[in-house]
Amino acid sequence: MSDERLMVLKMLRDGKVSVEEAEALLEALGEEGLGAAPAGDSTEEGQRRAHQDQATEASGARRGPGPGRGWEGRVGPSWASLGREVAEAVREAVADIGPSVGEALRRLKEEIKGGGVVSASALVQGLFGLASAADEVGLSHPLGPGGRLRVRNPRGDVRIERSPDTQVHVQARRQAWFRDEQTARSLLDRIEVRLRPQDGDAVVEVGADPGVRFRVDLVVRVPDGAPVAVDVDSGDVRADGLAADLEVEIKSGDLEIGSHRGAIRGSVNSGDVQIRKAAACVLRVLSGDFGAEEVAGRVDLYVASGDARIGRVGGELVAQVLHGDLAAGHVVGHAQLKVMSGDAEVGECSGDVEALVYSGDLKLGVRGSRSTRAKAMSGDVEVRIVALPSDAEVALETVSGDVDLLIAPGVDARVSAQTRSGQVDWSIPAQIVQRSRAAVEGVVGSGQATVSIHALAGDISVREAT
Repeated sequence: MSDERLMVLKMLRDGKVSVEEAEALLEALGEEGLGAAPAGDSTEEGQRRAHQDQATEASGARRGPGPGRGWEGRVGPSWASLGREVAEAVREAVADIGPSVGEALRRLKEEIKGGGVVSASALVQGLFGLASAADEVGLSHPLGPGGRLRVRNPRGDVRIERSPDTQVHVQARRQAWFRDEQTARSLLDRIEVRLRPQDGDAVVEVGADPGVRFRVDLVVRVPDGAPVAVDVDSGDVRADGLAADLEVEIKSGDLEIGSHRGAIRGSVNSGDVQIRKAAACVLRVLSGDFGAEEVAGRVDLYVASGDARIGRVGGELVAQVLHGDLAAGHVVGHAQLKVMSGDAEVGECSGDVEALVYSGDLKLGVRGSRSTRAKAMSGDVEVRIVALPSDAEVALETVSGDVDLLIAPGVDARVSAQTRSGQVDWSIPAQIVQRSRAAVEGVVGSGQATVSIHALAGDISVREAT
């Protein structure tokens, strides 16, 4: 993959630009220069570029109206002139550095920061000479007992809040882009926001005529206790104060959850997930980081590319991360962890543990687990045992890496440590049954629980936790 594509994709993941804006920047900086097709250009290439211009900026700014932010975002005092200056700065950067488009993008970001512009939508508007128009639409409809809210928005953010009554209330901000403001304003009528009943549910749908470059940001208030399902192609989803289950499908955008008393289920193809509180969570994230402060029940998580960090899990944790780190503070229930490339760490496990890391380090804290099985194929293993039931079994294994076992005072266990290529360093007080350079077996305390350590190529350390 070329340097410029990597740079744009990184900006996309970091939330600096949307999918459509990334496409526009790639075309401008990597393929066709910086201008849109001249007005009246009837060549096939000119028509193609004009169509691409209209198809790439549809979502506007990627970040929607969070707490304390207005709909319009923040732009400099004179965007018209600043847009031309930024565009010229990019042209000069490209001319100066030749094929290194990544550096041009970095210079572009510096120009934007210096000019006080934080709206990626405004950036693309300035570069491509587009004008925008916007208006607001309000809709309301009652939701019967047992009904749920369903929201479908192809382009734009969705914020879900609790309704003050038994009705669904929708506040929609429609936005359209074109080469002149008058035409852009006329396109608003071709953007439809509907709120209708269907099989006892309330359905919010957003759509537009083909060829219209648009974005619709929604604030939807739902009656307390009603389940919600949200489907977004490009945009962020935010929810706070809800009491029922939430289903989400996001192709490109972030998911941000405040205090949620229901379960969260669904998938995010490209975007970060941040959850403060939830009853339970079942999520699939293909590209992006996952963060949760507290989940009262079960967490079932799959992350293809990104880090996963969880504070406290009151139930079972089933987590698989392909490329990235996995970290959890306290897991009350059973913990089943698998990391392909990255580190895994759980501060404290109260339930049974099954952990496998293929390439990376594994670190666990065990307090009361009856069964702990931890293995690293290529990486180090560190396990701190604070408390064990008398019938507990702990099995630690590495193929290529070291094992560090720390046992707190008061733990009773029979410990055996063996390495094929390395040595065993035993410093904890114990009744030694057998000892050699590569194998040691001893009884710590009364020796009721069982702890076994195997390393193929690596050293083993058994010591007292301080």
